[in-house]
Amino acid sequence: MSNDVAIASVTATLKYVLQEGVSRNGTAIEVTTLPPNTEGEGIPELGVNLYLYRITPNVAMANSDLRPRRPKGDVIKRFQSALDLHYLITFYGDEAKLETQKLSGIVIRTLMDNAILTPEMITQAIALSTDPDLERSDLTDQSEQVKVTPTSLSTDELSKIWSTLVQTPYRLCLAYQASVVMLESNKPGELPLPLRESRFHIFSEQPVIERILPDTGQRQPILADSTLLIQGKQLAGLETRVQLGSQKFLPQSVTPNQITLSLAALPREELRAGLQSVQIIHLKPSGPDLLTITALESNAVALVLCPTIQFVRVDSLQINRKGIGDGQITVGLDLPVGTVQGVLLLLNETGSNSQDGLSNYIFRAERREVETHSVVFLLQNVKIGSYLVRVQVDGAESPLGVDTNPQSVNFDKYFEPQLVIEEMRTPHSIGR
Repeated sequence: MSNDVAIASVTATLKYVLQEGVSRNGTAIEVTTLPPNTEGEGIPELGVNLYLYRITPNVAMANSDLRPRRPKGDVIKRFQSALDLHYLITFYGDEAKLETQKLSGIVIRTLMDNAILTPEMITQAIALSTDPDLERSDLTDQSEQVKVTPTSLSTDELSKIWSTLVQTPYRLCLAYQASVVMLESNKPGELPLPLRESRFHIFSEQPVIERILPDTGQRQPILADSTLLIQGKQLAGLETRVQLGSQKFLPQSVTPNQITLSLAALPREELRAGLQSVQIIHLKPSGPDLLTITALESNAVALVLCPTIQFVRVDSLQINRKGIGDGQITVGLDLPVGTVQGVLLLLNETGSNSQDGLSNYIFRAERREVETHSVVFLLQNVKIGSYLVRVQVDGAESPLGVDTNPQSVNFDKYFEPQLVIEEMRTPHSIGR
């Protein structure tokens, strides 16, 4: 998803692409982003003008953000808006020398060669821009790439566009569409506490993995220190490996119906939180000389590897008179988090006597330049109170601790890890 400067970032990137294209012939040609009716006020005598004249919802993705609220109006996820940007490209030059027609050919060829705005283009355009607001653009993080395609405008449509430009003579022009730009709301959503029981069964051809569960029980999350029990049929081979993601590992024990793999024995830096694919690989020699190694693969089964919160540190916090705070916290995880992994912080208030009910918040992590175990979140408009803390990494959610002490007031309830939002004098940490 992208923030509020995404539209301006697309325009700046298109301007950069066009400027690079028209500058290759050695002639000083300027690309501007002004309304066509400002001729004489910044429009060059020889140049190309890029003008965003219309923004419309993207029809194909109009239903991708249904039910962002509950019936009572509570936000359950951030709003998203898929947009198409419509541009009018006009050309200025000596008509007698066919300069406008030459420029139109250069622009058409340039946009054919750069029909997709890549992250490298966007980064370079923002770096060259003189607008400081574009520095906070996160258009490069958008899952959907922006594609630029020509659009056909009828004579009637062109007439309507140019008729709105008062006292502006018609110029040779092209129409292009940039799509799709995904804008995301700033208003945080909320998420209820997690389901504590789940089951799945997957059946495939031989060798078959039927299910994967930790040795702590089927209802428990799979963590970095879990031991996996991979159950199925014909799992034992001459040489058996377990492929987890892109890495292959030697299991601790192998039988025809069950394979044991200890995640705690694997290098921690090779594990990643999130959805992982698991396969059983049988290696065996083949060929006349038995020197060729062939691999027989099982069906692929999805596994969700959950991170565990090691600490929650309040770095800064400011509380206003209404008991609402803004600040920054750092959450330490046992698994490294990649630079492109999506990370969310989930806060659920506990033990509140407020008449407004319990508050829940969702915050997205700040950008990371390198892989790290510590993730930074900026909090906004969080009221004073105690909160259960969860972190989602690519959808894999850190577990909450359940109080097993029968004498405790929190018996058989979630009780850790917790974060206390209160006025603070120095940074402090909260462990599990």
